[in-house]
Amino acid sequence: MSESAPTSSIGTGAAPNAWATGCGVLFALPFCGAGLFAFSLVVRAWGHQDGKQLLLLSVFALIFTGAGFGLLMMIRLGRRRFVLDQALRQRFPTEPWRWRPEWQSNRIGAQIKSRLIGAWVFAGVWNLVSAPVLFVVAPQIAAKGWWPAGIAFAFPVIGAVLLVSAIRETLRMYRFGGSVVQLTTFPGQVGGVVDGTVELIEGVQPAGGFHVRLTAVRRQTSSSGQESNTRESVEWQEELTLAPLQNPTRTELPFSFRIPADAPETDPTTSNNTVNWRLEVTAEVPGVDYSAVFELPVFRPPGGSTATLPTGPSVGALASPGYRPPPNSSIRWAETPSGCVIDFPAGRNPGVAWSLTCFWALWTAMVVVLWISHVPWLFKIAFSLSDALILTMVASLWFIARRAEIDHGALRITTTILGWTRTKVVDLAAVKQVQVSIGMQSGTTAYHDVSILGQANDRATLGTGIRDRREAEWLAAKIRVAVQGGRSWRAHRSRDNVSSHDVCRTRMIDPLFS
Repeated sequence: MSESAPTSSIGTGAAPNAWATGCGVLFALPFCGAGLFAFSLVVRAWGHQDGKQLLLLSVFALIFTGAGFGLLMMIRLGRRRFVLDQALRQRFPTEPWRWRPEWQSNRIGAQIKSRLIGAWVFAGVWNLVSAPVLFVVAPQIAAKGWWPAGIAFAFPVIGAVLLVSAIRETLRMYRFGGSVVQLTTFPGQVGGVVDGTVELIEGVQPAGGFHVRLTAVRRQTSSSGQESNTRESVEWQEELTLAPLQNPTRTELPFSFRIPADAPETDPTTSNNTVNWRLEVTAEVPGVDYSAVFELPVFRPPGGSTATLPTGPSVGALASPGYRPPPNSSIRWAETPSGCVIDFPAGRNPGVAWSLTCFWALWTAMVVVLWISHVPWLFKIAFSLSDALILTMVASLWFIARRAEIDHGALRITTTILGWTRTKVVDLAAVKQVQVSIGMQSGTTAYHDVSILGQANDRATLGTGIRDRREAEWLAAKIRVAVQGGRSWRAHRSRDNVSSHDVCRTRMIDPLFS
């Protein structure tokens, strides 16, 4: 970051002042009181009330007590963290990569405890809320018909899945312990590199290697009245598959990513619009798979300088001219005598397609329940329209294929949907730039698009849903070469007085994006 980092940003985050703390405590106290009162009723009624009523009362007591005292604990921890963060900001006013306690050195630990606590809290709350559905509501609904009973039983099933996930997180922590990233470049640099070594206590040698993903995530919180909405969007992402160094007692995994100059840097100054860089490392091993998440400091270097780029095999595509797409890639590229052909087949991302299909099936079941129930027509129509929108997205993932063909000075983009085709022809002279951008996003997984930009800043998409950014960059580089070659072919033909057939053919080429 520049040496002129503004010290006025200190304290611009959400400061838990006395007024905010007092409001939070006053908000939490009624929950604590209601929960404790419910517990006293449970103790008094033990052995005298019906079992179902005791269950409902116990669930009520646990939820309200946990919410109240949990909120008080969060307020206390938040104030303690705020005081520590403010002290670090005052100590290092021009070094924001030292504003967090875990960033005081180039050795950064994985977020194990927070993931484990979050998994158990979420699973516990969900199962407490869904317990009455399983033991009280579901038997009554089952007598009225299959569909309502099926919807009711979905909640405890999801709770069981969350409970299994929390148990797996616990086993993962006990097996692998605390992983550490030792950064070689501290902090990681925008326009430079993020490189280092992941260290594991246990020797792990996965057959398929380690999957390492670096993601810049922007977290935005917007408020409307008394409601707030938090949204996470992927700003930049790249993945690598790496093999660890051979060591029988511990695992060392060197990695290196080159960060483009236009990528966002870590932004810790505000609480409602932040940018965090996450390093996710996973591997399939016998038993519980390995998984770790690290938050890394990535900033612009002082004075706008860039780091010296390493040349090792683990460097990303932007620094690896010898990159080749994996053999199992569904996208096919072929060179022709006068250009190239790239095929983006339908259903090339089955994982996200199946996930969205399952979600659409559940949503459709809920819509059917609404139609057979006595609910207002407005709800039926609104949910049906949203169901149709989700179905359109599902169909696009499964059935839309594209072909980009550069041949004889022109670019043809052919879109095929269940046998129906549409072709757009673009004059290569109108192509200003070939771009790679993030398109679809599933969770924190980004899928990239390759598109062309015209002289009038119009855009046409050549291919979508490219999981690997390196492959998208490689395809874009091939397209740039083919476009330049096509322009040279057109210029050469023009100098040689092309035939009247070619003149007519050239004039028939559609304007860009018409």
